[in-house]
Amino acid sequence: VGDSKSVTEEHMERLKYLKNVVKEMFRLHSIVPANGRILQEDIPIENYLIPKGTMASFPNYTISTSERYFKNPLKFDPSRWEKEDEIHPYATLTFGFGARMCIGRRAAEQEIYLTILKLVQNYKIYYEEEVPGLKVGILATPDKPLNIYLEKRN
Repeated sequence: VGDSKSVTEEHMERLKYLKNVVKEMFRLHSIVPANGRILQEDIPIENYLIPKGTMASFPNYTISTSERYFKNPLKFDPSRWEKEDEIHPYATLTFGFGARMCIGRRAAEQEIYLTILKLVQNYKIYYEEEVPGLKVGILATPDKPLNIYLEKRN
């Protein structure tokens, strides 16, 4: 978007790499540790039957960092999303799925893209400390404050 003060729909369509960075960030650091559903019907998986009424949990981090779904799964690699059609649709579940998927997904994604865009456009961003661990509860959060430094661009 260069020095443009406003971000247009055309700008957003061209920001494929930014979108890939956000997808990769959510793949490695999902804010929601797991999704769950109560099964509405019996589900046979191979030689095992999971009965109706069972709570099924989908651990986001475990799935999204599995070598079954991603080559070099612990490596931050936004370019893997250039072939998004080759990624299993349930390998990342940041916003959930199905009828109970996050209703605010599109708005949240747009806010994330715009926030990152405006920060990078206006500031140099520094983080000079060790990478924090995670504190997992209803949401996953850093286990210590993040001291991020912003330096105004000229």
